[in-house]
Amino acid sequence: MQTFTDPVYTRNIWMVAPAYYLSFRIIEDSGFAGKLKGVPEDDEGIDLVHLRKHMKESEARAQAQGNTEPVRECG
Repeated sequence: MQTFTDPVYTRNIWMVAPAYYLSFRIIEDSGFAGKLKGVPEDDEGIDLVHLRKHMKESEARAQAQGNTEPVRECG
């Protein structure tokens, strides 16, 4: 995660809920505390309507805050 992501620029990390609880600690320890978001799932899979709605809201917030490009180079 530290090689290919930027904790400042990354808006959210989306995970299907429920998820393995120890994965949350890995994400927080990598600098993404507060950015983990759950996506509900049903018999047909991920709720894409929910995901799309919340991704658009997240992007709008980032744009309003001027968070439009990575702060540091990755890789």
